[in-house]
Amino acid sequence: MVVQRPKACLLDELDSGIDIDSVKKIAHITSRLAEEGTGILLVTRIGHIVKYLSRVDMLYIMVNCRIVYRGDVGILPKLLEKGYQVVAELYAVSGMDWRENL
Repeated sequence: MVVQRPKACLLDELDSGIDIDSVKKIAHITSRLAEEGTGILLVTRIGHIVKYLSRVDMLYIMVNCRIVYRGDVGILPKLLEKGYQVVAELYAVSGMDWRENL
């Protein structure tokens, strides 16, 4: 993948079932590709790989195949700590029920 210098990469659950050292290596390579101009769409169920990326522009959260959050990555630490309760709290502030979007 890196040798070919792709314009875009779809990386689906690269951090699933691997050790932390491998997650860090994957994050380093992915970050380097992004810095060189490659568009990256990274899909993860765990989310911990994001801590090791040098740049994340946008965060999407999906529940039951629907996007329930699109926005700033600043909520990621809380999301990793509390889970989807963070999404429910965001919608509570706006007066909406996030499950209505499912």
